[in-house]
Amino acid sequence: MSLDSLLHFISSSGSDHHENADLAFAEVDANGRITSINPFGRLAWGWRVGSQLEGDLLFALDGLGEDNPEELLIMVGGLHLRGMSFGDKEGWFLIGHEPQNGPEAGQQLSFRSLMDRIPMPACSLNTNGLALYTNAAAAGVLGREVASLAGEPVLAELIHPEDRWKLAEIVELAAGEGSSHTTVRFGHSGQSGVLHVVQSVPDEYHAIILPISGELGLPQCRIVPETFYQSFREQGPVGILYLDAQGRVTFENHHFRSIVGLSSADSWLGFPLSAVHILDQEAASDIMAALEDGNPWTGAVALRESEDHPVRSHLQIHAAPIKHPDGHRIGAALMVEDRTDLEQGKRTLAHYELLESVKADLRALSSSYPAPAGFRQKATELLAEAFGADRTFLLGLSIAKERLVEIARTPSASGVDTISIARAPLALAEVQRFGSFIQPTESYGLPLPEGGEIWLDPVHDNEQFAGFMALVWDSGSRMGFRSPYE
Repeated sequence: MSLDSLLHFISSSGSDHHENADLAFAEVDANGRITSINPFGRLAWGWRVGSQLEGDLLFALDGLGEDNPEELLIMVGGLHLRGMSFGDKEGWFLIGHEPQNGPEAGQQLSFRSLMDRIPMPACSLNTNGLALYTNAAAAGVLGREVASLAGEPVLAELIHPEDRWKLAEIVELAAGEGSSHTTVRFGHSGQSGVLHVVQSVPDEYHAIILPISGELGLPQCRIVPETFYQSFREQGPVGILYLDAQGRVTFENHHFRSIVGLSSADSWLGFPLSAVHILDQEAASDIMAALEDGNPWTGAVALRESEDHPVRSHLQIHAAPIKHPDGHRIGAALMVEDRTDLEQGKRTLAHYELLESVKADLRALSSSYPAPAGFRQKATELLAEAFGADRTFLLGLSIAKERLVEIARTPSASGVDTISIARAPLALAEVQRFGSFIQPTESYGLPLPEGGEIWLDPVHDNEQFAGFMALVWDSGSRMGFRSPYE
């Protein structure tokens, strides 16, 4: 039996059929791979040339004769199947048709009636990309009524903004080859799927998006990586942001929201990068300028303090443009690493390394300057230099132990009155195990700078209080000095 006679046999069986009714048709080789398939078959079954039939269907085809098509006890894509072996080579013809014993017996399934029944987004469109017809699944994804979508760019609205550049190319391929397909993200959640476009008649196309999931019969090797990729983006250990060509946020993952101090319910989607208000604005401008030039950018950024995010965080941001195959920029991807713990750890390590160095230097001074007066003066100079203080005072107890008297200062200055202050106002400070900062507004009798800071550290001799070491920063800039409590 020839292919023409087979098609005629299928289309004429049962009751009357419209002569132009659509039939799903495919040719299958001996290994179970599709060698040719018509547009209706691509939409109904989701197969294309090269697709591998599943084992149960291949088993059902095995043993078919070549003289008469036989009904198979399998349905695929809502269609009953008939098959027949090739007469001159190994392989089979496969025909899909609507059941003939239901209320719609005798009516072949058209593209539109098929689209009404499938749960995947599908539409018919013209060469301008405007919808001629849209099914309920697509309308549901967009949150609109089917009737309101006629004449709208439905397919473009379904697809993620960063993937819309693929539309012109896939339609052009369908016009030349009859069909084309590509992977896209679609819907508000950015779900991944395969977009199939077929040309049914000149200037009219049918499109369907098949989500990538196990229910579609796609190989597991395709499903697992996509699922892993989606999970990594959402739950990965780095913050991820996608921007469109205008610099608006089109994707953000959970880790980014945690970095900037937001809950999972908060979102920057649709906002420009500059609107992420706790990011340093100069850094945001640098990022956008680099991306507009088509260059990657890497830099360290400190989050700005806010009521919602009072702790300053240190971020490492890696930004790179996303480019169309023709070279123009269509968006950008940002990876955001929270390096706060690392930076704090580095500061802590540097602080204790400095302390150990100061201790070693003081031990060396005690050998070089055995006289108490010489050692005290050199020790105050050493501490001032080590911690970047503008001035340093060493205060010791008076003979009566009621006052604190300056016994060394840095820088030394002749003709300046020696500090002598009452001990009582500093009674609380002298019993502390560690030193503390004293605010310039508080009155202790010390020469506190206006707008500066002073660290007052109690000095002990044989476990007994002996006086204070005072470090003074006139400008309020403590440089590398850290309190043990920071």
